[in-house]
Amino acid sequence: VPITFIPGDGGKDLLSRLGIPSGTILPADQLFGDADLGSRELGGTFALDIDLDFDILTQESALFTLGRIQDAVETTQRAFRSLFPSPLADLLDNPTPTGTASPATLARIANLTDGLVRLQAAGLGTGGLSLTL
Repeated sequence: VPITFIPGDGGKDLLSRLGIPSGTILPADQLFGDADLGSRELGGTFALDIDLDFDILTQESALFTLGRIQDAVETTQRAFRSLFPSPLADLLDNPTPTGTASPATLARIANLTDGLVRLQAAGLGTGGLSLTL
């Protein structure tokens, strides 16, 4: 449902007193179409929420300005990360690996397995370690 902000008449204009411009807020489906917003599509829309009337005249206003700038930096970082697919999300979607492991991975598994067998043979690996192949 769209939300429309309409200014009041004369001295009853709350929008101008709060510094809010008149306008309409559209729901995501009207703004972006019928796209599935829950899908992992790359990119997106990000707002930095930076006003041009920041000041650093007092400690309180400087801390407020710093917080807004830090929020904008974090939003920019999130926006940048959204441009690349997430390997963790792909792993969570497909928890069982398919195909064969690389030779380097197989060699590392063999080395780790060999080390675990040696620890168990020396009696050091009895603290809950087990070898499952």
